[in-house]
Order: sequence, then C-alpha cells, then structure tokens
Amino acid sequence: YQALPQKNPVGFKAGGQVLRGGSFGHGNNDLRSSHRISSNPVNFSVNVGFRCARSH
Repeated sequence: YQALPQKNPVGFKAGGQVLRGGSFGHGNNDLRSSHRISSNPVNFSVNVGFRCARSH
C-alpha cells in the first residue's frame, strides 16, 4: 500500500451510515468482510445486525 496522509473522512451529508460485510441474502462477491454498502439509519432489514464473538 502507498503511504497516504492521515485525514478524517467526511461522512454522508444526509446522515447515512455504512454497513460492513454481507449476509446470507447477498451474492458471493458481497459476502467478504471488506464489503461496504451505504444505508439510511432509519431503514430496517432482517439482513442487518451484528455478530457476537469471543476468543479463548
């Protein structure tokens, strides 16, 4: 990776948010944890949530 100056990116003007990763409802290319999609925070979807994890 090329070294770039650090900066705080500007968020959405309309108050949107970014969802990371995919779900079982997405296609194969969208299942990676690096997948990003914009979303309106007031929208509801059964495909959006979070996963709990624990390491030993």
